[in-house]
Amino acid sequence: MSEVPKRLAPTPETIRRLFSLSGNLCYFRGCHNIMINSSGDFIGQVCHIEAAMTGGERFNKNMSNEERRSFDNLVLLCYEHHITTDDVETYDVKSLKDMKHNHESLFSEDLVVDKMLLSLKDYTRDNSFKEVLNLKNLFITILGDDYKMGQDELDDAIKSFNSSIRKYLNLTPFTRKVFACGIARSNHPLRLYRIDNDSLYVDFGEVCKAFGRNMNDVEIWHSADEIVAKNLMLVTEVSINGGSEVERHVYSNCLDDCEYDINIWLWLKTYCDKSGIDIRAYLENLNFGGLDR
Repeated sequence: MSEVPKRLAPTPETIRRLFSLSGNLCYFRGCHNIMINSSGDFIGQVCHIEAAMTGGERFNKNMSNEERRSFDNLVLLCYEHHITTDDVETYDVKSLKDMKHNHESLFSEDLVVDKMLLSLKDYTRDNSFKEVLNLKNLFITILGDDYKMGQDELDDAIKSFNSSIRKYLNLTPFTRKVFACGIARSNHPLRLYRIDNDSLYVDFGEVCKAFGRNMNDVEIWHSADEIVAKNLMLVTEVSINGGSEVERHVYSNCLDDCEYDINIWLWLKTYCDKSGIDIRAYLENLNFGGLDR
């Protein structure tokens, strides 16, 4: 007698493996919708390739309930593409399995190394850091003891910093490393003693070199797309050393309601440079207490 279909929740280990190989992005090709937002909330959908219940899309009566909830039968999709893939004529089992393989291959060269994937820190659960309170030591280090800043501008800087770090924490582990490498190698186009909202850029070709990869490395450029999708960067033209404008990724202020043009990443890089701190280690340790006074 065949097993009665029953919808079983995926195991925590399966969810972690899916997230580890998702890049925190929808599996649908070309989609940049994130699965976990800046508040740490899961806004994506865990979807079955072959349905969990009778009558569902691509239901396979020969599968067991355990097989239906297994890693091999699940993908992460945004709401829009979950609906799109309900078209079983266009998106049959093979096409969805191909979609799953192609997406996950961007984040792991060997999908059978389960122990490595399951040993990754669970960033969906441990996304905490001690928020900064005043940033006074950061501003004093950069501008001197006589710096003057209005309270509204200071409040925006504090909000922007904490918001930016939360978004950074929601990057996948490899993309965090790409982000930190990029900011360590970033430059200020005009080389002037000023802080503005669009002045810290990075050439991802240089980041590829730093990782020992070729200039068109898919994994690193996919990480660049993830960083842009999180509003931690934008792509724009910058004038490098007064020369002709070129297209570069620019670290951006990710606080939409910020009244003042504050690029917290430029502030933080300048602070680390003046203090003799490796910004990559600073972002890894997540100890920002030294920025307050």
